[in-house]
Amino acid sequence: NDYMQGTEMTSYFTNSSIDSLEITGMAKTLYHIFEDSLYKGKNNATGDTIIMLFNNNNLDVLKILGGSEGKYLPNENEKTLESPINYSANTIEYHIENEISNLIGSARIKHSNTDLSAGFINLNWRTKILNAFPKIHSDSLAVPSLPVIKEPGRDPMIGDSLIYNLKSKKG
Repeated sequence: NDYMQGTEMTSYFTNSSIDSLEITGMAKTLYHIFEDSLYKGKNNATGDTIIMLFNNNNLDVLKILGGSEGKYLPNENEKTLESPINYSANTIEYHIENEISNLIGSARIKHSNTDLSAGFINLNWRTKILNAFPKIHSDSLAVPSLPVIKEPGRDPMIGDSLIYNLKSKKG
């Protein structure tokens, strides 16, 4: 079962349709992911605040603010990802229809034996490709943090940008 939890939940409406939902105080959400009625896995996410933005009564964007972290657990039968993905950032945005996550500020992803950190990480869940940059381009005030990828038995790789495939585990 999917759920949402927090100390306070506030709904906002425009013309009798839900516009947004804000969950504050140790906010948590668990949702199960389906694609063409096939179960792909589940995602646990927590933060100080979770904001859900709706478009035509459909969930469009999920924002997790403050102490944001999550864990994606793929279905055992899922062939594209074999191990969980742990992720964290100052802010996490998940764009539902496009299946894209943006990890903004002190972004980090751990998958299998790979640990990636950067100022900004964009993850495309359909292609399993992530792009890491020192900061989100639209934030001129952010302190840049160069992408760093660490794997056991290898020297850390640092660069101005990084592209990594979660499926092939190559970057």
